[in-house]
Amino acid sequence: MNADLLYKARLRKGSYLVAVLLLFSFSLLWRGVIPLPFANAAAASERERKGEPQPFADRMAASTLLSQADRLELRELDQGDPDVATSAAQYALVGIRGPIVTGLWWAAIEKQKRNEWQEFQQLIELVTHLQPNFITPWIFQSWNIAYNVSVENEKLSDMYYYISQGINLLAKGDRVNTKTYRARGQEPIEVELHLDKPDPSQVRMNLSVVFKPVEGYQPTSPRIWRTRCETLFATLRRYL
Repeated sequence: MNADLLYKARLRKGSYLVAVLLLFSFSLLWRGVIPLPFANAAAASERERKGEPQPFADRMAASTLLSQADRLELRELDQGDPDVATSAAQYALVGIRGPIVTGLWWAAIEKQKRNEWQEFQQLIELVTHLQPNFITPWIFQSWNIAYNVSVENEKLSDMYYYISQGINLLAKGDRVNTKTYRARGQEPIEVELHLDKPDPSQVRMNLSVVFKPVEGYQPTSPRIWRTRCETLFATLRRYL
C-alpha cells in the first residue's frame, strides 16, 4: 500500500515537472528566444511585406514577440540611445517605480519652491532616468529650468547657465527618445544663441540666433521646420 502511494506521488511530481518544462520551453519559443525549427523569420517578414504565401513554420516565426518587436521597432534600442544604468534601475525597482517617481516629482517641486537648485536638478535627473521613454518630463522640465528657474537667479551668468541646462536636458531626452520625437514632428533644432549686453546698467540686449538641423535629423517637412523655427524665435524674443 505504501509503495503504491509512493509510486503515485512520484508519478504526480514527475508530471508536474514535465508540465513546467513544457510551459517554460513554449514561453521561450513564443518570445523568440529559441528559434523555431525549419523557420526563417527574416524570410517570413519579407514574404509578408510582398504579400506572398508563407509556410506555417515561417508564419509562426514571424509571430513571436521578438520578431514583432523588431518589425514594429518597439525595442528599447530602436527608441534611441539607451543607458545601461537607467535600464538596470528600472528592472530593479519593478512594481514600486511609480510611487518612487511620484515622490521624487513632489520633492523636486518643493525644492524649486525653496530655490534649492542643485537638489532640484538632482531630483529631476532621477525622475527622467527612472522613466526615460516617457517624453513629457523631459519636455516639461527642460522648459521649466530654462524659463522659470533661470529667472529666479539674479546673476546674469547663473541665468544663462540654467538656460543652457534646460536646453541640455531636452537634447538628452531627444537622444534617448529619437523615434518618439521624430514621430511627433519634433526633429531637434540646433540653436546658436548669442547674447550681448555691452552696458550692464541698461536693459537692452543684443540677440542673434542661428537655427540649423542637427546632423542626422533632416526635417521631413521644410515648411513645418521653418514654422517651428519662427515660433521658437518669437518665443525667445518675448522671453528676453
